Amino acid sequence: MVATMLTRLIVAAVTLSCLPTPALATPSKDTAAKTTPTREAKPRLELFASPQLIDVLLPVTQQRYTTLPAIDALFARLQKDGDAYCERRWRLRKALPRPFIADKHRRKMIRGGRRSLPAMIAGCWNFFTMNDLRPDRGMKLVAKLFPKSQFDCMSVGLMQGYLMDQHLKCQRLSMLDIDWRILEAHRQLLGLFAKGALDGAPPPPRKRPHKLGAKPAPVQGKQLVDQLRALKLSWVQYNPPGKVKLPIPRRGVPGSLKLICSRRESRRCAAAIEAFQRRYTPARLVTLQLAGLHQLRYVTPEHDRVAVIFLSNAMDPQYHSWRDSKELRRRMREQMKPGQRAVIVHHVGGGYTFGLYQLKRSAKRLHITTLCKDPFERANRRQWIPYEIYLDKLSRNRNRKIPSCKKLLRRHRIP
Repeated sequence: MVATMLTRLIVAAVTLSCLPTPALATPSKDTAAKTTPTREAKPRLELFASPQLIDVLLPVTQQRYTTLPAIDALFARLQKDGDAYCERRWRLRKALPRPFIADKHRRKMIRGGRRSLPAMIAGCWNFFTMNDLRPDRGMKLVAKLFPKSQFDCMSVGLMQGYLMDQHLKCQRLSMLDIDWRILEAHRQLLGLFAKGALDGAPPPPRKRPHKLGAKPAPVQGKQLVDQLRALKLSWVQYNPPGKVKLPIPRRGVPGSLKLICSRRESRRCAAAIEAFQRRYTPARLVTLQLAGLHQLRYVTPEHDRVAVIFLSNAMDPQYHSWRDSKELRRRMREQMKPGQRAVIVHHVGGGYTFGLYQLKRSAKRLHITTLCKDPFERANRRQWIPYEIYLDKLSRNRNRKIPSCKKLLRRHRIP
């Protein structure tokens, strides 16, 4: 029974969430000093953890952490014990100073090889780099399809949530992942945003020199690439060509645009960081959620807002089972109010294609409609394998002609 429960936990790599966050308000003169980023300011955060992960990770002892000191103490304990556990997992040490994984799950968590989901749950194999190509297109298309709506945003991964905030002007923002080190990286980033420490200029575009051998002109002022080095990451997923695939075991690897974003998306990521820094105030509450997809914690937004949930490729059937999909829909149906809408964005990992799915609650049912869909393909041993997600099979218009998202992008003149 325990093995079955953990297997379902491992298969679900991310979670959906729509957690309550107060709407942003314009600060008054009396409170301007508290809401303006300063070198002494700190972010306003809350963290939720699923009971299933509490059962696995010993340092996580409660479902809700509402104060910054409690969240920082949790991450400090996770880092201290997690680093020792990862060293033992990668055979860099012989013994652990104290347990990190619950005894009943320890044998199961050590299986699966180097790149397994158990290694991600333990924080020993961390995908900080965004592998979605042009995820901003799906976000811009949602804004065009719902022009009069306000949005509550939920996202997996490290950079996608800030891209959503740039293009959707999110009223509420929730960061979701099954990997606690991704959430800890969000804590570091939001700490830098609260201090106004990510206001540097983005990297200049590459240009050919006019003369052969000429050196580029020196860049003046503060630079974002230098400011991001304050971000410290550990156990980074790393695949050097032609070598054994191991994580970078060093603690405190300096952050960079290349590390948190792919080379192709670095300019767009830099623009998203710049936009978030301009819009962010330390008074804004951001929610972190540590859970799996079928351990959904969904709290309904205001009736006049659309919840936009960016899941990257988490709903790919190789990660997300039919049983978990059924549980996910049941929870959303129970917690959404009649008339409320949500949009799920599924983006093919490592590709440009995506699909948009609207979920609308009626008096008794949850209706799923495919707004647009490109062909989904996943890479498998140098081959591209077509696939569908379970929402495709449940969509009300599955037997009709569904427009491609590429066609809608051209119709709305989205580059």
